[in-house]
Amino acid sequence: FDTLALATTGTPLASGVIPYNDGWYRIWVAYAITSGNTYTVYAGRTGTGTTGYYHYQWGVQVELGNLVSSYIPTTTASVTRAAETLVGIAAADMPAGVPFSIQMSGKISYSDGNSTAQVEWYKRIVNASNSFAMRLNTSGVLTGRITLSNMIGGVSVSAFKTVDQFTAGSERPFNLASRHTSTALQPAALGDDLAEVAVTGVADLSSVPMYLGTANYQGTIKLLRIWSADITGPGVILAST
Repeated sequence: FDTLALATTGTPLASGVIPYNDGWYRIWVAYAITSGNTYTVYAGRTGTGTTGYYHYQWGVQVELGNLVSSYIPTTTASVTRAAETLVGIAAADMPAGVPFSIQMSGKISYSDGNSTAQVEWYKRIVNASNSFAMRLNTSGVLTGRITLSNMIGGVSVSAFKTVDQFTAGSERPFNLASRHTSTALQPAALGDDLAEVAVTGVADLSSVPMYLGTANYQGTIKLLRIWSADITGPGVILAST
């Protein structure tokens, strides 16, 4: 970590710098390791340093995975942290049918795992043939493409723009919105229309909740809004701004 440039150095698989108050930064790096080998992590500086410059270090943490989690206090032994679980919205509190619209904002952290569901912001699912979901796609050459999918009777339709909206990293801000009607599906992100597509209907989801932050979600949700109405194309763009 370069304390002057405030950036990680070297060639890790992934890395990030998260600013905190009073000049503190949380620095994280991910490296590939080989099973059976022994590794030692040193927290300190390299080189001779520069007169008049200094830094403090605290809270060194080593964990399995390619992203940093929240701080896990330990003493002399490893600790398994309890899972952070987001509670969904009960079926009774969701619109019973179409039209409806959704908006969500917050921050996410992710590394590129070559997955069609790298991040899943929200979804409702009855079974494998009937659902809708707002996801981040990193499959193939994609680095982070927002995709809104709708499946009814096993027939899937997806709405997305043919450019990536994100690249892997830490604390990426997002603001998403979507509108769902009996004939159309339209997502938007950060004030950009991600394309409207035609659908032949939406599955009966009245008996299931809406799940939040599933499928590898690491992040926070700042705001969630749900309308029992079609807020229209201009409205969904404005809501994501």
